Amino acid sequence: MGEVEISVIVPTRNALPFLERCLRSIEQQTFRSFEAIVVNDGSDDGSAAWLDERLAQKPAYRVVHHELSQGLSAARNHGIALARGRFLAFLDADDWFEPTMLETLHRAALSTQSQVAHIVREICTNEGPFVQPREEVVRVLDGVGAAVEMLEQEEYAVWSRLYDARLVKSLGPEPFPVGLTCEDRVFNMRVLPLASRAAESNRVEYHYFMNMGSISLGGLSQRAMQILEADELMVGYARAAGDERLVKLALDRQAKGAFSMLVKYARFGITDDALRGQAGQDALRMLRQRFVGDYPRLAASPLPASKRLVAWQLRYMPALVRAEFAIYNVVTGKGRG
Repeated sequence: MGEVEISVIVPTRNALPFLERCLRSIEQQTFRSFEAIVVNDGSDDGSAAWLDERLAQKPAYRVVHHELSQGLSAARNHGIALARGRFLAFLDADDWFEPTMLETLHRAALSTQSQVAHIVREICTNEGPFVQPREEVVRVLDGVGAAVEMLEQEEYAVWSRLYDARLVKSLGPEPFPVGLTCEDRVFNMRVLPLASRAAESNRVEYHYFMNMGSISLGGLSQRAMQILEADELMVGYARAAGDERLVKLALDRQAKGAFSMLVKYARFGITDDALRGQAGQDALRMLRQRFVGDYPRLAASPLPASKRLVAWQLRYMPALVRAEFAIYNVVTGKGRG
């Protein structure tokens, strides 16, 4: 296969019911200069054999298999390493593209000479088409400005963006942090400030499938605690970018993260066996210290009145918050105590 403009990287683990829809959306793209790299991350639901058979006679598609699961970041990093395209796009296995997704992103990037292009994404629970704006509008920002907007709008996802492959590969063999949740936000905080220009189209091209039955509010867990680590990394990359707006927003994000974790604990307790006993107490102590240190910043941020009250109570009367949630859980039958 010759040179291609876009490499579409599809990490998948145990997503067999969704793979046909996902791959079909790539095959139906109006933009044809692409390759698709599907990284099967240790699936045990029959995905491996299905993918090998489904894509056997399609030279634009490659399937690589991890015998054991290495995680989403490792799967994406593997795909990046194999990519031959000028640009990189990402698609999760349970989501799908509109037929014009790659065309829209590619046009936005080239017409503005941008290293990153971004489109609107929608949360959906069905396969209906989107209602597009009457006229496409493409805005252009510098990379730092794009990172600022990402934090302001909390639009962290990589799958709504197109990236210059050389820019991403300049980050080394692990552009995505391995073993860490919230990998998208950390990746974007590394990449976006490095871009000279970033384009944003108002077209809606990405179907983000939210399985309502799989959503869990959960309590304090190791996975939840990784958010704090991700926030720390984001602050570090913001400081490296040397922009005061970016640093402020990253620090605000960090303060809100610690607050959110303490609210989870107050309502649901510890829900991860790995944090039972001393490990959980150590995690709570660290979380509490982070929250207390960040509280002045949180109090100065534009929080709704209800959240502002909870934050004040967590800072000065934490036992009261636990008691309030305990009563709420009993009355509503929710929570785990």
